[in-house]
Amino acid sequence: RRKLTTGWETYYSEVQGPDRIVDSDSQEFGPVPSTMAVLQPRLRLYTLPSGPVKPYALAGVQMRFYDAFDDSQLQDYPSYPTREGGVGLGITAGGGIAFDAPRGAIGFIEVPWNKLVSPVPFEQETGRVQDTPKQELPSGQTLAIRAGIGFRLF
Repeated sequence: RRKLTTGWETYYSEVQGPDRIVDSDSQEFGPVPSTMAVLQPRLRLYTLPSGPVKPYALAGVQMRFYDAFDDSQLQDYPSYPTREGGVGLGITAGGGIAFDAPRGAIGFIEVPWNKLVSPVPFEQETGRVQDTPKQELPSGQTLAIRAGIGFRLF
């Protein structure tokens, strides 16, 4: 889910001076549904070559594909440029434990940490704005616990 904060200001400069705001508005929209796909190729380095339990370290990259901000609430509000979708990049590091099972099956539990490199938070400003809305900055990182099963082909 995502949200959008927008705003505008009107200045009066003839009598009161150029810095006097005579009208302004700030409004938050959302949160609205959002779609994101994650592709995370990685390399695992096993510390033990064989055995029923194998600890490992992992490293890789993360690509997050996200959609444009589309909100029907903006229909009756001043027109703003659309925040287009795109791809966010990050680096991944972590560790885990793999478990061998009979008939080529394998299970794993891992904890990957991701440092998000791009995109930077989106902020668009035209002209001078005195009362800038509060910007919620992301942490720039994610931490997850993942578990799964797989099958060896050879």
